[in-house]
Amino acid sequence: MSVCPFFFSGNGRGNTDGQNQTSYGNLSAFNVPYIVVPDSYVTDHNIPGNAISVVVCAGQMYYAIMGDTNGNVPEVIGEASWLVGQACFPQDGLNGGIGHDSVDVLCILSPLRVTDNRHRLSDCICRCE
Repeated sequence: MSVCPFFFSGNGRGNTDGQNQTSYGNLSAFNVPYIVVPDSYVTDHNIPGNAISVVVCAGQMYYAIMGDTNGNVPEVIGEASWLVGQACFPQDGLNGGIGHDSVDVLCILSPLRVTDNRHRLSDCICRCE
């Protein structure tokens, strides 16, 4: 798997190539903690949209969903919603145009997906200690 800087996607502030919706519909980069995974990886491993994921950064662990795919060439992992960026590195001034350049973020995908609208992941962007 390729590793690249941690950038922030969706219609995030400063993102000049952001799209108005993700591969799985409209997700607010400011309200939903999500990561972006290479399209070929999702296809090859049958990962469902909105799969539960874990992001480990800055010595903390956060929950998110796999909310978008990256079909660009080359396909790399390393994007996340603005909300994940703020949770991980709140003092770094990150936005859609300014990413986290260090290779020190771990994303773990689960085959489980979030399907129950009664539970909002934006309420669960909490530190797990």
